[in-house]
Amino acid sequence: MQYNHIPAMPVEVAFYLNCKPKKVYVDCTLGGCGHAMDICRKIAPDGLLIGIDQDIDAINHARIKLKPYALNIRLFNDNFTNLKAILSHLNHFSRRHFTRPRTFTLPTRIKPSWFQL
Repeated sequence: MQYNHIPAMPVEVAFYLNCKPKKVYVDCTLGGCGHAMDICRKIAPDGLLIGIDQDIDAINHARIKLKPYALNIRLFNDNFTNLKAILSHLNHFSRRHFTRPRTFTLPTRIKPSWFQL
């Protein structure tokens, strides 16, 4: 599916998120990556964006669109209602695990797949 998405209130979102390097941000409705792209630009080279979307097409689109920031993102094909489980899973890994691409699957009870560029 081709996404042509214009993010809502990008200036306001950028202002209130106050994105900076070395920080972690979560986009719970990744969609067309409008906000995600802006966040990635501001948190590079060492921030982290966790992107969540239950639409696999949105995740696949994000892989392509956010490829320049592959080391700064973790994508989950899941519903944002599972945010606590996703963050808990990520908390088990140290920062050094975020320095190179890897792919794995979360426990079956959570059921999302970890997608990485």
